[in-house]
Amino acid sequence: MSEHTKGPWKWVSDEVRSFDGTAICQVYAVDADDTKRGRLVADANHRLLAAAPDLLAALERTAHALEMAFSRKPLRDMAETLAEAKSVIAKARAQ
Repeated sequence: MSEHTKGPWKWVSDEVRSFDGTAICQVYAVDADDTKRGRLVADANHRLLAAAPDLLAALERTAHALEMAFSRKPLRDMAETLAEAKSVIAKARAQ
């Protein structure tokens, strides 16, 4: 299995690009009845795709923290990990 393109990724026009400007993908949403809705869907998809590397990293850290919690990791570290996960979720949801 090959590795994904390293993050961070960013949304530029109709593309998601890597930190060095390499195109990851193009995103389009077409809604024949309501072009504004189609644009809103495309924008939401851009945000989610651009957040993918951060989401993966946060999930990996969360899984590790939970694993450590079962072996008595301090709660402070768990709170920091939870805050980070919530931050990345907010980024993906544009909140």
